[in-house]
Amino acid sequence: MKSSVFVFSLSETLERELLLKESISIWHALILCTSERVTMELADRTVGLLLTVTSLSIFTYYTFWVIILPLVDTDHFVHKYFLPQEYAILIPVFAGMALICLLSMFIGYVMLKSKKKKA
Repeated sequence: MKSSVFVFSLSETLERELLLKESISIWHALILCTSERVTMELADRTVGLLLTVTSLSIFTYYTFWVIILPLVDTDHFVHKYFLPQEYAILIPVFAGMALICLLSMFIGYVMLKSKKKKA
């Protein structure tokens, strides 16, 4: 099913290219469409990999900070790489509050914008 969607989008792009430039060959248009698709896939994969690595790093750091660090002696050198334990609760709470505020502002903006469109 995925290949049929790809073929449909390729043929649609090919028709558009052929209508714009009649001198373009079908093979050239096919290579052009395929290279655009591969470039976008590579960019999407790179962004996905970056987001995955970032989220796994944050998760590992926070898990070590909250679960394992309290079991380590307070005079151990590892403690200098982490904030005090109070921040383990404060940072997620403030991040959650900021997220809720931003989402509320976005929803309000969209509602006001849609109300202006109807009027």
